[in-house]
Amino acid sequence: MQAYADSSPIITSADLVDRLLSATTVESSTMTFSQESKSKWTYYGTCVLVVVLATLYLVYWPEQLWPYRGHAIDVAVTVFLAGVMALVVDRFVKRHFIHDVSKSVFHAILGYDLPPQVKERIRDLLKTAITRKNFRAEFSLSLADDDLMRVEVRVSYEVENWSLAAKSYAPPLCVEKLDRPTLLSFSFTVPHGRSYSWNKEDLEGRDRREDSERVLCVKAEARDVAPRSEGLTHKARMSYELLVPRDHSDILAFTEFTLGAEVVCLNLPEGYDFAVSAGDKNGREWTIASLLAPAEHIRVRWFPKAD
Repeated sequence: MQAYADSSPIITSADLVDRLLSATTVESSTMTFSQESKSKWTYYGTCVLVVVLATLYLVYWPEQLWPYRGHAIDVAVTVFLAGVMALVVDRFVKRHFIHDVSKSVFHAILGYDLPPQVKERIRDLLKTAITRKNFRAEFSLSLADDDLMRVEVRVSYEVENWSLAAKSYAPPLCVEKLDRPTLLSFSFTVPHGRSYSWNKEDLEGRDRREDSERVLCVKAEARDVAPRSEGLTHKARMSYELLVPRDHSDILAFTEFTLGAEVVCLNLPEGYDFAVSAGDKNGREWTIASLLAPAEHIRVRWFPKAD
């Protein structure tokens, strides 16, 4: 079973880091300005132009009509020079300053620099908005014909949005076709009456997304996840059944941040053993207290006990 999630910007500090990191990959001195930046430069340029025109006007103003013309010219020239310097400093000096700082930020923190690919990955991770918590996977195993094992898996978790605005999220479920899966249930509970719940018959009638010839994914419906500051609960539940060899395994793959997980074996045939690749074991329950980052996974195995 695999999970997928979208990433999006959430906090100003992440945007700052984004600028610092991306500056190290700049290969050209050409600077792209946003609409807001263009408006700022237009405003500055207009102010400088007004000062220039006022200066020229004062130069030709008869001194006998305005005894303070000389002082006014000095002030106007000073403002004009300050405006020109502000334009140059803000556009060029600050840009090169950020570039120089970003080149050494990792060296200052770690004592050494990092490859651009690593910096890019860190930048993407800092933009994460959706995370999961209270992840629980329950396994029930029973013997089937033809030396096969029937494995029922039930997964549940809560979804949290750490940003300041609602984010769209579709709970994912992907299974290997090689394991002869049967989808049993799929639900996403959200506030404001937009929840949905599908049983086995519903899932058989729904369109399914095939990522490849070997992987089958449920085409779930996306819902808005409110910011966690609102205190609302968004919970996903899903279950499926596998028909696999009696000495086999399943993988719980994480492609979004998950704040800890629990794996439980509810039923196990006599003469078989059950093992999980990570976590603290307590009977038939494994608890993973650490953060599970994207691209990490947990392997669950079942096999005959050694004689």
